[in-house]
Amino acid sequence: MKVLILSCGTGGGHNAAGRAIEEEFLRRNIDCTMKDFHELTSRNTAKKVKNIYLWSTMKAPFVFKYAYKAGAKISSSKYKSPVYAANIFNAPKLKQYIEENGYDAIVTPHLFPAETLTRIRKKNQIAFKTFFIATDYTCTPFTEETESDYYFIPHPALEQEYISRGIRREKLVSFGIPVSGKFGAEIKKETARKELSLPQEKPIYLIMSGSMGYGDIGEMIYQLSEETEKDAYILAVTGENQPLKKELEQRFTDDKKVTVLGYTDQVALYMKAADAVFTKPGGLTSTEAAASRIPIVHTKPIPGCEDKNCAFFENLGMSVFYDGKNMKKIVETLNRSKEAMLKSQGKNIDPKSAEKICDFIEKQMQ
Repeated sequence: MKVLILSCGTGGGHNAAGRAIEEEFLRRNIDCTMKDFHELTSRNTAKKVKNIYLWSTMKAPFVFKYAYKAGAKISSSKYKSPVYAANIFNAPKLKQYIEENGYDAIVTPHLFPAETLTRIRKKNQIAFKTFFIATDYTCTPFTEETESDYYFIPHPALEQEYISRGIRREKLVSFGIPVSGKFGAEIKKETARKELSLPQEKPIYLIMSGSMGYGDIGEMIYQLSEETEKDAYILAVTGENQPLKKELEQRFTDDKKVTVLGYTDQVALYMKAADAVFTKPGGLTSTEAAASRIPIVHTKPIPGCEDKNCAFFENLGMSVFYDGKNMKKIVETLNRSKEAMLKSQGKNIDPKSAEKICDFIEKQMQ
C-alpha cells in the first residue's frame, strides 16, 4: 500500500488532520506522503487560494460568511458547483502525479482535492481508493458532490446530516477527527509544566490565536487578566503571526500575568500544562483540546463552519462560549463546570481516531 495525503493551504486544521494520519502511517512503516495539492498542480494557484482565504476570513469575514451561506443553499448532490468546476482543471496534472508515483490509497482532509479526485475517477479507469476526512462538526457545503469511497466524520450525531445531503450511509465512518497522538498521551500536569519551565502552583490559562490570528485577541487577554486570580499566568500563543506577537508584547509589556509566545511545536504539551484553553472553534484545535482533556472556552468564530463547531461543542457540554462581553461569568463557569466538561469530552472525543482511521484504510486496501 502506498498512501498519498492531499491537503490545501486554507487554514491549518486540514493540514493538521493530514499530518496526524501521516504520523500514524509512518509509525507503522507504511509508505506515506503528504502534499498540498495546489503545489502539485499550480504553485501560483496555491498562493492565490491561500491569500483569498486569509483576506476573506481576517479582513472581510462578512464576505466569507455570505459565501458560505450561498454555498450551503446551492449545494446539491445532483448539480455541480462553481467550486467543482474550478477544481476539475487540476485533474490532468494530479492524475499524472498519482500514476507516476504509484499511489493506491488517497486521503483528503480538504474539499478541493476531493473534488479533483472525483473528476479523475469519473473520466478515467484508475484503481486507487479515496478517503475523505471531515475536519468540522458539520457537513460543509459541496461535500456531497464529491464521490469518495469512504467519509470519516467527527461524530455519529452528524450521520443524518450527511445522509440528508446525499451521501450514502454505508460510506460514513464515525471515528472522529484525527489528531496527533501527542494530544491523547497520558502526561501529568506537573510533568508538562516542569518540561516547559512553567510555574507549578499558578493557574495557567492558554490562549490560542489559531493559525490565522482571527479575532480581537488583545481585548480578550485584557479582560481575562482583569478577572483572574492575582497569581494567574496567561500564556498567549500567536503561532507564525509576527505582527500579532509584536502587538501583544507591546500592549502587555507591563502586565506580569501575560507572557506572549510565538510559534511553538509543543502545543500538545502546553495543553497538558494549562488549566483552561481559550481558542476559536476550529474543528482541529477544538478536537486537539478535547483530546487533551482540558476545559475549553470558544472565542469568536470565523463565520460558517466554526459557528457549527462552537454550537456542537457547547450543546454537548464540552466547551463554553465567550461572546466578548462577560469574562467574569466565563471564569466562574470554568471553575464550576470543569469536571462535567472533561467528562463530556471523554464521552464524545476519541484521541485515538487517527489509529482507527489508519486501521480502517489498511483493511480496505487488503
